[in-house]
Parts: sequence; C-alpha cells; structure tokens
Amino acid sequence: MQYSPSASAAEGYSIALPGFPNDENLGIRRNRLKMKAMDLRQIFEPTINQIIELVRGQIRATNKTVKAVLLVGGFGQNNHLKESLRNALGDAVRVLQPVNAWTAVVRGAVMMGLAHANSQLAQVTLVSRRARKHYGLQLSTEFNPKVHDNSKK
Repeated sequence: MQYSPSASAAEGYSIALPGFPNDENLGIRRNRLKMKAMDLRQIFEPTINQIIELVRGQIRATNKTVKAVLLVGGFGQNNHLKESLRNALGDAVRVLQPVNAWTAVVRGAVMMGLAHANSQLAQVTLVSRRARKHYGLQLSTEFNPKVHDNSKK
C-alpha cells in the first residue's frame, strides 16, 4: 500500500489502488482511495501497539542493556511506528530506520543464494546477537569435517 499525504495531513491521505474502478461511496476516484489520517491511525494502532509490546519483551528477555532497535522490512519504514516506539521506549533506546531497510529480507535471501552458489561471494558473518528470537545466517564459514557434509566441501 502506497500513500501520499494530501495538502495537509488533517485532510487525509491518498492511497494508490491501481485497477480499482471509481466508487464515490467508497471514496475511490482515479485509482486512489482518500482516507482521513484518523482512520489510518485506527487501522494501524493495534498492530503498532503489539509491536511495541513485542519489542519491550525482547528487551526484557536480553538481560542486557539495549542501545538501539533497528526497524527493517516494509512496515519498518512507517514513521508513525518509529515515533510510537520512540515514545514508548524513551531516550534510553534509539529507534533507527536504516536506509533501504525495507529490502533487508530480500537482500539476505540473495546473499544466501549467492553463498550457496559460490562461497567466494559470501562475506557476511553474524558477530553478536541481542534479540532472543530472530533468524539469520552465517556465511563464509570455514569447512570443518566434524560438522559439515564432505560432499559440500
């Protein structure tokens, strides 16, 4: 879903809906849905609140000082999510949105595919972890005959 603010956020947002016919009753005109900011907030608020609770749970479970939270993936680009997390976590934890973080999952999948095709292309190593639950890969590991399959040497 791509949206762009109207003249002012109070007026609402215009969300692109390619292929949808005009329907004044639904607020669709010229393949765009016009929604009020408050309506969008009500749609996303339950999800944002759940994310905040999950992040707080991850921070508590680490038993260490967490300095920053990185928002990645498509919804990680949402400014309202970032601001809500900042307000909920306070000044002790920075909330960061890295450039191109929305492609993090895809880039990780591409790196894994390249590593399987040619180990010379893999240059990523997980060096530390704070989150109790996550998924990740270690690439460019040295062959160990006690651990690895000899046919994949």
